[in-house]
Amino acid sequence: VFSQTPPSQAFAASRRTTTSKNRRISCSIRGHYEQLDQQAVIHGTFFETLDEALIKAEDEIVALQSLASLLDLPEFDLAERDEEKMEICDLLSDKLIGATQESIGDLVSFCIREVKLRGDSLWMVGDVGNSAKIFVGGTLVAITDGSSGKQKRTIIETGDIVGLRCMALGEKHNATLICETECVFYSLDTEAYGELVEAKPAVAHILDIFLARDLSRRLRHASNKLYLSS
Repeated sequence: VFSQTPPSQAFAASRRTTTSKNRRISCSIRGHYEQLDQQAVIHGTFFETLDEALIKAEDEIVALQSLASLLDLPEFDLAERDEEKMEICDLLSDKLIGATQESIGDLVSFCIREVKLRGDSLWMVGDVGNSAKIFVGGTLVAITDGSSGKQKRTIIETGDIVGLRCMALGEKHNATLICETECVFYSLDTEAYGELVEAKPAVAHILDIFLARDLSRRLRHASNKLYLSS
């Protein structure tokens, strides 16, 4: 048996029924939140009723979940990140004279974690240094021009701090750094370094000692090359 009710009337009746149900739900919600003002503001947007605000909030949550699913974003694993920072402490404890786990932790807290993909470059020869990076994992290669005109490739060790001299002295890089696999770094830029010097001068002094030792090593290496070539 088919209803003879015109489609327009049927739609209107359905809408009234839906509206009536929504009103009953709204009344139920309001019954639990009688003390709340029925006007609401979310992210600067004004809503006439609490219902509209709740609907908008739900839409925003769904949109965020959809975006994460679309981009296939990994979950933020705090335990894994803490384990990574402990690994940094172990890597730097032998490289930074006078450093403790606490001071290394302070240093890392001023850094920003970066992930570079295969084929990405940190900087090119001639770029002015504006950051130092703690190399945590992956395969990183420094490419320089050799004396014979051929390019020289040097594998950077995990735990090395690259770019500190150029950042601190405002010099240009004399090597191009290329990621041959996905690489993880903790980056300290010029602004963050200034904040570190002001807030944690003892930690910044540890970096100064590291830089002085690195410059001394480079000077000895250059002197030995001159001596052997004479």
